[in-house]
Amino acid sequence: MNTKLFLILIYFFGISGRIFATQEYKYELAICTVFRDDAPYLEEWIEFHRLLGVEHFFLYNHLSKDDFAKVLKSYIAEGVVDLIDWPYDFPDDNHEAWIRIQTMAFNDAIEKNRETCRWIAFIDTDEFLFPCKDDHLVHFLKDYEEFGGLCIAWQLFGTSHVSKILPGELMIEKLVLAGDLNYHSFHKSIVQPHCVHYFGQVHSPVYISPYFHVNGRKERIEANVMFSQDSQDSRDIIRINHYWTRDENYFYNIKLLCRQRRGWSFVNDIEKAEVLNRHFEYSIFRFIPGLKERMEKRCSKESIPYDFISRV
Repeated sequence: MNTKLFLILIYFFGISGRIFATQEYKYELAICTVFRDDAPYLEEWIEFHRLLGVEHFFLYNHLSKDDFAKVLKSYIAEGVVDLIDWPYDFPDDNHEAWIRIQTMAFNDAIEKNRETCRWIAFIDTDEFLFPCKDDHLVHFLKDYEEFGGLCIAWQLFGTSHVSKILPGELMIEKLVLAGDLNYHSFHKSIVQPHCVHYFGQVHSPVYISPYFHVNGRKERIEANVMFSQDSQDSRDIIRINHYWTRDENYFYNIKLLCRQRRGWSFVNDIEKAEVLNRHFEYSIFRFIPGLKERMEKRCSKESIPYDFISRV
């Protein structure tokens, strides 16, 4: 090949591959989730991720009957939250239908925000996403812009034998016992919407060729898989703390009953909860002072007393 032509081609494809990297977006990083009756947990979850640089939240409300609107009112007014009603019902015993409802919401967010968001993380309201050696997710993600998305493995947490998290206490400060790293290790995704066709399932984005997703070590992860495929665990780089049980009150009185209606084994869930109370895990603690400061300022702004109690 003619050397001049070769250099022209290199230049052309190099520039075209960086078009999206240099494009201006309304939001560098947003989060999408589907929630139901999570009012007591939303503020801590939102403020934690804002502390780490998340600019916007696409919150799909699935038939909530609690005070979520009161919690979210000021966030909506500030333009931090888009609240989308997602009223699709399903039979209690059909877990797959619930997964499809979540997947539909993820695909709705992808289609509507390809041009507005550089990155969207798709996680649940009991999942807290953070890099392990960086204090800011947007800064961290700049090193991954050549890839379609990033797979982040779970670290599952149990009740830590906490009966009930009291008003004013932080869940991430109270729940400190986790399971083994390789236990039930699903992953969730942060994606660049312009690189994604659609979500085939909540754990499985399907990418537009030639894009694909990687783990924290930039190792390629095969498409359409749900379990973490880290050949080397990359949770020392970026991770999700998944507070699967929340406290004992939530686990036994809400989650367990809900899962029974959906056909999950009561005995297996009890055993799983115990396995998740195995090791102390404090990686997230470095963010607690900043989170408390944000929460206190927010409560002061809204004239709501907020008494933080640390008993860990």
